[in-house]
Amino acid sequence: MAIDSGSISWDFLQKKVDLLFKGEFSSFSNLKIENTTIEDMVQRGWYIDLEESTPFLGEIRSGRRILLRDDLKGYERDLTFFHELVHAYSLEYFGNILMDVGKNIPLETKQAHFYLVEYFARLHRADPLLLRTAISRFGLKPFVYDRISLLAFPELCSTPNEQVLFPFCSPLWKRGILMRDS
Repeated sequence: MAIDSGSISWDFLQKKVDLLFKGEFSSFSNLKIENTTIEDMVQRGWYIDLEESTPFLGEIRSGRRILLRDDLKGYERDLTFFHELVHAYSLEYFGNILMDVGKNIPLETKQAHFYLVEYFARLHRADPLLLRTAISRFGLKPFVYDRISLLAFPELCSTPNEQVLFPFCSPLWKRGILMRDS
């Protein structure tokens, strides 16, 4: 899909999805992935496969395989994982993969599917307990890169009172713009 998800604000996405829920996609308004859903998907045979030469950041493949590029890290990896998880969930429980790529799918439908999947991916990734369960059960390496991931994986910080310097702050810290608590 030609839409860059990183350039879409939450506000824009929320407005698009609200309109979709009022139309033909109203049945997806209650899509909810929970910890038990993650456990069930793993039990049903869904798994992660990391690959370096895939044209997309992630995709669903046959055999209940979620493919992710192996060079993804932090937020980008986790959001991509949740994006693909929403595709897998919609296929497993709704019988519709919410395709946002494909030759025989009208552009308007692809865009609607993309907005729905991206919305639910961001919504679910923002739940620390769900993030922890999904990353752990699918055997991915945990990363700390924001408050949600810190709440999901507090043990990755060496001491409870340690000040965390998130990766996006590093250039500011080096230039002296950010100061640590004393």
